[in-house]
Amino acid sequence: MSPTLFLNPRTAFLLGALVASPALAQTPVKTFDLEQVTLSPGGQHSLVLTTGDVLEKGQLRLFLAAQYQHKPLVFVRNDEIQGAVVGRRWSAHLGVAYGLTDSVELALQLPVILSQGGDDLSAQGIAPVAGTVLGAPVLQGRIVLARQSDSAVGDIGLNLGLSLPIGSSTGLTQDPGAGLAFNPGIGFGHNFGSLLRVGAEVGAVIRQSERLSSYSNRIIDQVGSYATLGATVSTLGDGLRGEVTARALVALTQTMSAGEVLVGARYPLPLNLEVFALAGPGIGKMPGNPAFRAFAGLAFRPFPSKPREEPKETPQEPTPVVCPACPVCPTPAPAPEPTPCPAPPPPAPPPPADSDKDGIPDVDDACPLKPGVPAHEGCPPPEPPKPPYAEYEEARISIKDQVRFATGKSDILPESFPLLDEVAKILKEHPELVRLRIGGHTDNRGTREFNIKLSQDRAEAVRRYLVERGVAPARLEAKGYGPDQPIATNDTAEGRQRNRRTEFISNSKKK
Repeated sequence: MSPTLFLNPRTAFLLGALVASPALAQTPVKTFDLEQVTLSPGGQHSLVLTTGDVLEKGQLRLFLAAQYQHKPLVFVRNDEIQGAVVGRRWSAHLGVAYGLTDSVELALQLPVILSQGGDDLSAQGIAPVAGTVLGAPVLQGRIVLARQSDSAVGDIGLNLGLSLPIGSSTGLTQDPGAGLAFNPGIGFGHNFGSLLRVGAEVGAVIRQSERLSSYSNRIIDQVGSYATLGATVSTLGDGLRGEVTARALVALTQTMSAGEVLVGARYPLPLNLEVFALAGPGIGKMPGNPAFRAFAGLAFRPFPSKPREEPKETPQEPTPVVCPACPVCPTPAPAPEPTPCPAPPPPAPPPPADSDKDGIPDVDDACPLKPGVPAHEGCPPPEPPKPPYAEYEEARISIKDQVRFATGKSDILPESFPLLDEVAKILKEHPELVRLRIGGHTDNRGTREFNIKLSQDRAEAVRRYLVERGVAPARLEAKGYGPDQPIATNDTAEGRQRNRRTEFISNSKKK
């Protein structure tokens, strides 16, 4: 076997023993699913691997991608490459993923081979593969077992997949035997701040083994079950994002091993669209692993993820009092002598005027136009002094209520203006507070990227308000922590309400 053969990145081989002699009739390649990569349908962080993440409940993601593979299957005779059985393969991949709950995601992928072909190997007795065929649909399910936001070491999820026997045997899109392939796996992911995420996936493809040649026992000529080991590093944020993913395919039955490296990027577009692409080389000798692979596609999320605010209770209107109807004289029972109906009572005199409806007649009401109480001659009692909204204690400004914002936005509601006015007053009265950190926090509803940005925008809004009230900008720092520092559980409405908060903490004092 020549050194060039082993160093060549073409990663799938058929032995020359596939035919006895060129004089034999052309033999179709024995069926197996040539495809070794399925895209991550939810696509939260990696385009290829699932790293313990799923779509939120009710979220939907649709994607359409085109793929090109270069020389995924070549023919070898006497340790020399005679030509490519499949030298080029163009396919389309349609996928849909849906968040059944916040911890369960269901998905379906459908590949379609648009065009494939290779070298003329009729002299070797090898028939060409079918050009345009339907691929094997893949059903997928993912379940979250642990979350980093719940103080776990990272996101952990169970992945389950099943390739259905609907592919084409002549187009190399159906596995041997019953055509079924089971794809279990475990995914893990961990965010480092708001910029970087690392992930890993360990899985397997369980399918029936098949020897592609009837004349050789060499494992280079066989396909079967294999384990998948993957690692990925991806960036986070709202704009352009990138990722680098490495995959290794380790033989579990008599077949060769292989691997590949894919470099990808994605960019959001208007109308909840996202464009993505990834490409990279293959390494190894497993049939189906190409010398080069590239994807390009478009994804659509009709329902963008947003944090959900708990609805406030609407006070019920008092039930109107319905006055009873005037009494009606009943019809007397039959009697020898009818009893005359008694005369109706005289109408009651009208009640004295009470303009403010407080039960005190206007003639005795010192404040006839304002509801009041008898103790104050019909006037309203004086309002007790309101407790302070904010207090300064031990280098910290504690607030007695939450700073309230518009749902999913950074607009401060007018009901929080008095509270922030007192914070500004305290800062002016205490110049020893050289620098104050305004910390914004959210609950864990919605994606972490959205919550980090929302909490930063809200902290900046509070800072601008205090600057407009005369506080020096240099004394204020805004920091958004998103869901990373909860003070209560996110499993209840009360706990999530407590976690959506704004804090004021001094960073330093004058000496």
